Amino acid sequence: GSEMCKETGLKEVTQANAGAIAVHTAILNSTMQRKLQLAKKQVIVFTPNSRKDILKVCNSGVDMVITDYPNLARCKAQ
Repeated sequence: GSEMCKETGLKEVTQANAGAIAVHTAILNSTMQRKLQLAKKQVIVFTPNSRKDILKVCNSGVDMVITDYPNLARCKAQ
């Protein structure tokens, strides 16, 4: 079903000739992030727009956050 499709898609993305992968905040999870980073891909997350969601992705160790509200985005460097 859909889990198999997600896994196949993730495998293709990790093998892509790209240095970074942009993922919507609603679909990024820790397993996906870990697999992308193990494949040496920078993980860019878009568009967390609440302070809670921005902090969540900042604390997860993503490489970049794209938001409509940069005044809320005060991520500390890891």
